[in-house]
Amino acid sequence: MANIAEGHGRYYYQENIRFCYLARGSLTETYSHLVTAHDLGYISDALLAEGNTLILHARRTLNGFINYLAKSKRGGNLPGGRLREIPPDYEIAPLLDDQ
Repeated sequence: MANIAEGHGRYYYQENIRFCYLARGSLTETYSHLVTAHDLGYISDALLAEGNTLILHARRTLNGFINYLAKSKRGGNLPGGRLREIPPDYEIAPLLDDQ
């Protein structure tokens, strides 16, 4: 999720897509950790299967988002082009000062 958020903050679709690719790689890495945990006897067959189902769903969703970004080219046509900032459709709460 952090990779997707960082890519979104770049306001340039190619950077956003690149960070989505990193997120997709992290999904594969997570599955590798699940397989290792299963092989070492830390998790059951059922838990491995459930994790696999969740990862496949997340990957399909992420691939759809990547395709959306590629088609919409959100953020403009850089490098050399003009950056078109797209304001987020949510607000980020300000950090609270330590008191």
